[in-house]
Amino acid sequence: MRHYERGDFANAFDDLSHTAVRGLKRSQYMLSFMFMKGQHVNKSTLLALGWLGVAKESGEREWVEQFDKIYAVLTPQQQQIVDSKVQQYVDWYGMAAQNVQCSKRHSTVGSRRRQATCLKVEGERYEIHPIELTPGQ
Repeated sequence: MRHYERGDFANAFDDLSHTAVRGLKRSQYMLSFMFMKGQHVNKSTLLALGWLGVAKESGEREWVEQFDKIYAVLTPQQQQIVDSKVQQYVDWYGMAAQNVQCSKRHSTVGSRRRQATCLKVEGERYEIHPIELTPGQ
């Protein structure tokens, strides 16, 4: 995260992609924005929505709302393509595929805002798929 915050997108991509493919939701969320904005990668709305779609498995309200807002303006044909990409990413990088569990906790003491905390659970090793850098790779 610190590389991203500093604008060091090359190192941010390396760090985030390492954990995103292992199912960590915050990394998947950050990768979605790197693809949406073309930060160190070619800009791709499809790949961005694929990552955001799998990240929203966490139930993080803000992420779900962002995905839904973008998805709503797509044509039915575009939605079908996005649905396919999201399903592929859920199959490869999703919570079940990567043995990740999320729970909702209050973000700070006394706060009403609940934030998803997602952790990889030890156990069986799961296949790690490489990151797509272009749609249809």
